[in-house]
Amino acid sequence: MVNRSRLNAPLVSLALLVGCNAMFDIEKGTLVEGEAGDSGVGGGSANGGNGGAGGKGGSSGGRGGSDAGKGGSSGTATGGTSGKGGSDASAGKGGSASAAGESSGQGGSGGSGAGAGGVSGSGGSAGGAAASGPFECQGILPTCSTISQFGDWGSGEFHGGASAFGEGLTRDETDPGVLHVTGMVGGWGRGFNLWFTWCSDLSAATGITFTLRGTIAGPSPNRADFQVQTNSTYPWEPFPLINQKGSCTAMPAGTDPWGYCLAPSVAVVIGDAPQTVMWAQITGGSPVSFDSTTSPTEILGVQWQFPWTPSATPYAVDVILDDVKLAGIAPTDCGMYLPAD
Repeated sequence: MVNRSRLNAPLVSLALLVGCNAMFDIEKGTLVEGEAGDSGVGGGSANGGNGGAGGKGGSSGGRGGSDAGKGGSSGTATGGTSGKGGSDASAGKGGSASAAGESSGQGGSGGSGAGAGGVSGSGGSAGGAAASGPFECQGILPTCSTISQFGDWGSGEFHGGASAFGEGLTRDETDPGVLHVTGMVGGWGRGFNLWFTWCSDLSAATGITFTLRGTIAGPSPNRADFQVQTNSTYPWEPFPLINQKGSCTAMPAGTDPWGYCLAPSVAVVIGDAPQTVMWAQITGGSPVSFDSTTSPTEILGVQWQFPWTPSATPYAVDVILDDVKLAGIAPTDCGMYLPAD
């Protein structure tokens, strides 16, 4: 099955996706300028100028650092070469990324007049490839094991949220103690999830326990695909400056990341009784197959996706998720997440 869910932040939207909306703060770079040169020794044009002074970064995001220092003191203008835009990266030395899609920074007009230019400043260098993906897993350890609030939940660094994803679905937020999803499923990539703000190491658990009750019509009545979003199978490319999650790079270049990067899964049946999915039951995944020993060390979230086939017709769903726990860990309620002051 094609996994087209989005860890929105709220992944894709947990998606405990990603749709994938946990958004990471992105550190912004600073503009770096060189020191002004000494008084001119005549003749030559000033080398400096505030390259891209305050100018915003290139199309891939970032505020540009200046490419050259200020002009010599005898120069009659502070112009000079254009400042380079910051690369699509998190902040590095010399200024780098901010929001994507802004126009490239522009330098001042050419400086003129006698005097040797100032010493070149260090331009807006890339802050490191990790800022534009692929991303490593932080391996946050769980500080709680039971999710009883399906808004912003968690404790310490182990926290996240819950969401429904895909056209035609709505979350009923009347009772924050459950995740209630209703609507019509009319294609791939519809479901709901519990997403983690940080990639987490859940290897101390043996699986996930939950209660999923309600009705699912469609090609597989009262069944859903339980999926574990691992860092290795989550695509970083769709939201590199928002989610900052995932190490899966679609191959070859230009391939739909959501069709190439597939979450491992297992089919579950809805019912009134709690059920446990053990890590050993989960299979599949692309480009890395799920391994019951190593894969739990890099989890971004879990999600329940509604079935779809090319011959299916739209169908109704009305389900409630409740009593989510990390199996094999002493019960500790995560509660509502309260950020530290």
